[in-house]
Amino acid sequence: MGPPHLQPLDAKETLFVEEYLKLLHPSRAAHAAGYGNDLRDQAYRWVEAGEGSDPEDRPHIGHAIQM
Repeated sequence: MGPPHLQPLDAKETLFVEEYLKLLHPSRAAHAAGYGNDLRDQAYRWVEAGEGSDPEDRPHIGHAIQM
């Protein structure tokens, strides 16, 4: 599968990235992508995560945003 930061995005994660790039607000982007309240709070970590981050922080999302 490769390094966690290069893992492919699933459909919901792709929508989150698209919404984040429009809104520049992780929690609102997570809501627009259909994530529940429990994951919306974690969305800030997804944006900041990068190579070497805990896989729970979804570093592939942070990598996609930086591209």
